[in-house]
Amino acid sequence: MKLKEFSKLTGVSTGYLSGLKTGSIKNPPSPDIISKIVNESEERITYRDLMEAAGYITGISEDKPIMSITESMIKLENKRKAINQIVFDFFYQNFDEITIKKPKFNFFRPNMVIYVEDNEKIKCYIDIKPMINDNNRNSTFLIIYGKCAFLELNKNDYYISVTNNEIFYNKMKKYPPKSIKANFLIMLVDIDKEKVVQTDILSSFN
Repeated sequence: MKLKEFSKLTGVSTGYLSGLKTGSIKNPPSPDIISKIVNESEERITYRDLMEAAGYITGISEDKPIMSITESMIKLENKRKAINQIVFDFFYQNFDEITIKKPKFNFFRPNMVIYVEDNEKIKCYIDIKPMINDNNRNSTFLIIYGKCAFLELNKNDYYISVTNNEIFYNKMKKYPPKSIKANFLIMLVDIDKEKVVQTDILSSFN
């Protein structure tokens, strides 16, 4: 997501967000700004993560280093890029003809759409959720299900939620969507091994 787009969602100025990202702003953001950033962020970073990074609360362990906000943002972006590449490789290896498109930004839109020519045209909506820790919120997968329902998919469409976090992956398996008429899949990737390690179907269109 571009800073201008994120600025509109949060109400935090582009210049301030840019300063946080580059580290040029020395003083930590206020708890109110942190709350706005977390509430609108597509990444799985928690309010506590950023409050610790800003120095408002103490980490769980004194000898456990606390990442700065800049470091957290960079780590998430690097993981997103790595997951993107793994997804690309997976589709290129398993299908003869694919087309990849990135939709215009919208909070309810996925990161990319992959069109697959396999007897009939299949459209895959890819929603990537990079994570840097296991502190994911229960509401996270409910938001993902809501984004899927918003798209009003048909029988040849697939919504695929991709994550690098096994705990979050298993939580989604435990609590699948109950009222969505859609082909909903989850995909677990191993960034170190650069491959997809597991996929599961949580719901089907029929």
